[in-house]
Amino acid sequence: MCSKADQILALDKGRIVQRGKHEELLEQGGLYREIYDLQLRDKDQLRRELTWLSESAGAMAASLGRWCARIERWRRETSNVKLQTSWEL
Repeated sequence: MCSKADQILALDKGRIVQRGKHEELLEQGGLYREIYDLQLRDKDQLRRELTWLSESAGAMAASLGRWCARIERWRRETSNVKLQTSWEL
């Protein structure tokens, strides 16, 4: 992935037109920014969104696990309790 490279060279017809780190080159604009916008931005955005969704799903799964444990405890604690209904009275 280019964003982790120590140095990136942007070439135009075999000539180096830009050199630097990912963030620096994006800020400068120019050829690197054009290439990024055309090819990479959507992938980076998708990766960020998938990471967020993955983290959110993990948090929801943990919460669900806690709720399941609470329900199971309640079930065990109330398993000997007989509920009376109106037709049994």
